Amino acid sequence: MTDDDVDGVVEELTDRYGQIPEPVQNLLAVARFRIHARRAGVTEVVAQGNFIRLTPVELPDSRAMRLTRLYPGSLVKPATRTILVPRPMTARWAASRSATPHCSTGSATSSTPSCSSRLPSDDREARP
Repeated sequence: MTDDDVDGVVEELTDRYGQIPEPVQNLLAVARFRIHARRAGVTEVVAQGNFIRLTPVELPDSRAMRLTRLYPGSLVKPATRTILVPRPMTARWAASRSATPHCSTGSATSSTPSCSSRLPSDDREARP
């Protein structure tokens, strides 16, 4: 899937049903995010505690410095090819968090909430 494919879906939905409701716009944004993440080689995006974890990612030092400047509190872990970016803490995010059933509230060994999304590595894999 490409951005053009998503644009085509948007056009078809708009043509058939009129203005696209916000929940559908959110799903389309997720589709675009997955496309860009896959293009960048990211195969996993996981909400972990107060961070969003992206793996595998390899950044040159200049990009890592820019990331931490643009998103204060970000952590780059070259040994594990992982980036941790602070979660957005907006009212909209908090509301969506309370309505997200696929997020666990932690396990017996951890009280940290966790939500995850594995991205298909190619178009042959099943999509949710």
